Amino acid sequence: MFGIVEFCESNLASGTEAVAEALEAEPGVDVVRYACLGYCSECFLQPFALVNGAFFTAETPEVLLYAIRRALEADAAGPGDSAGAEEEGAGRFWAEGPSGP
Repeated sequence: MFGIVEFCESNLASGTEAVAEALEAEPGVDVVRYACLGYCSECFLQPFALVNGAFFTAETPEVLLYAIRRALEADAAGPGDSAGAEEEGAGRFWAEGPSGP
């Protein structure tokens, strides 16, 4: 996996600190923390991150981590695979966890 994942310092208390730490252990993934990314209304509500510039959000940090990993894998595989995330609009994704047993 290769990519840049950006986090807002204010959102780290929502559980994204653990997501950032998990991604820092992934080779080829650059994790960047900013004081503010300008998504204040989303930041207040739930975990989020920017993945190669695209906005990802989820109900839980675990689902967010899953979706970020899927997005990074899809980016590495090429265009056309956004499994694990439902597109909401240009560059915005609502993350869903794995389905099935």
